[in-house]
Amino acid sequence: MDYQGIIQNITSKAVREISKMSNADLNAKPSQKAWSKKEILGHLIDSAFNNHQRIVRAVKQSNLIFAGYDQDEWVIRNGYQHRDIHELLQLWEFTNSHLVHAINSLPEEFPDKRFCEHNLDQIGMNPFPASQAATLAYLIWDYVHHMEGHLGQILPTYEKINDTFQMAEGLREPEAVPWLAFR
Repeated sequence: MDYQGIIQNITSKAVREISKMSNADLNAKPSQKAWSKKEILGHLIDSAFNNHQRIVRAVKQSNLIFAGYDQDEWVIRNGYQHRDIHELLQLWEFTNSHLVHAINSLPEEFPDKRFCEHNLDQIGMNPFPASQAATLAYLIWDYVHHMEGHLGQILPTYEKINDTFQMAEGLREPEAVPWLAFR
């Protein structure tokens, strides 16, 4: 799977479009508790960092059980609302590039290795059934799906690149799950 091409294509397309947006649009909050578009981008940075460490750790684990994180707290602590958009876009691009390097360093067959023990039903954007064996390829698919979902919130005209991203043989693509407070 060309994860590098898919992720680079998504990030470069989004960076071009987000760079054109006004600060007022990027900073506007739909409600007091909702994230601004800039904070959504910050959440995508946090997601890349967390998924990077999951991918790196997976090779040495006998399961796909990973820690979750308090997304709202991370967005607040990282102060994304008050940071320069160009800094955030550059950080998001670099973080995804770093994530792709971790994916590309995996042993060739590892992404499709099945693990009976996992918590992808708890940490996934599209929860994977706890009763089924899961793969790291699913986690990567879910990461890209999650990223594109949030890009659709930032860019109303965003068109998904991920439509052709296929799951490993024998695994079904998850059904769409409604957004649950930026799960």
